[in-house]
Amino acid sequence: MGFKGFEETGYLFYICSNDIVVTIRIIYKLLILLYFVIGLTDAVNKSEERSNFNNCNFLISERKEFENKDIYGLISSLQFYNSLEFKEALLRILQLYFDGLVEGDNENYFKTFGEQHAALNSLLRGAKLAVSGFYRKGGKFLPGEIADIISPYFDSFRKYGSKEISRGRTLYGRENGIFEYALDVAFNLNKKIDLIVPIASGGFEPALLLSDYLGVDSFLPVRFSRKQKKDISIMVPPQMSGEYCTEKICGKNVLVVDDLVEKGITASRAVNFVNSFHPREVFFTLDSEDSFPLYEKGFLEISSYVFKLRG
Repeated sequence: MGFKGFEETGYLFYICSNDIVVTIRIIYKLLILLYFVIGLTDAVNKSEERSNFNNCNFLISERKEFENKDIYGLISSLQFYNSLEFKEALLRILQLYFDGLVEGDNENYFKTFGEQHAALNSLLRGAKLAVSGFYRKGGKFLPGEIADIISPYFDSFRKYGSKEISRGRTLYGRENGIFEYALDVAFNLNKKIDLIVPIASGGFEPALLLSDYLGVDSFLPVRFSRKQKKDISIMVPPQMSGEYCTEKICGKNVLVVDDLVEKGITASRAVNFVNSFHPREVFFTLDSEDSFPLYEKGFLEISSYVFKLRG
């Protein structure tokens, strides 16, 4: 090849290189524009969510101290509650029923599995409608619709639920914090979640709200109450152990939800429990900015309020 050939080749190379640079710049600008549009859309969506939630502020500001009742009293009073109190009552019924299943008859559970499982699912579904209706629809949900879902199981709630008085919840009265937390997680968690594992009892409310944002209808509640219940390991009802957990968890993306963290023991125990059933990935989230103990337990923050156990 002569000098002229080199000159022509170099010229063509220059033209091609220049075209590539221009193309890269165009793609870069389009990506910036797309990022801006997505950010603007998220901002608009968040603004709409906040507007709906603000419609409930009058209920929050006029809140009365919620009377601690047993499961009988809570069920009997459902018809008299406003949307804030209705949400609270359902969360307490859910906790008492779940406690009753965990602490129930381990020998005869197989005889009542179908009834108890259906009752728990109905309660989770009803509580989800109440929680999402309060936070995302300005409290404009129909208690009658929820009652239609759960009322066929009132006898089961009374029979198998804990007979204790409902205890106060850590997140009670913190609706503004719960709302902002769920909004951040929903808009920043770029993972498809298949199963949500609420850690009872504090994890129920944020888990139910997140399930509505993330479009998840599958739950596996667990309990690890070291102080109040003296639990020494992760507790599930006997009918929800073994094969049931494997079927729910194996190969799935799982989000474990709690209300707060003190030493990180509950978080690590719950995540390790889920890991024992071979999920695809496990994430942990909590409705608290005080997450320092998680780092000491080997967790890494992967997005707003969401963590993953290292290794």
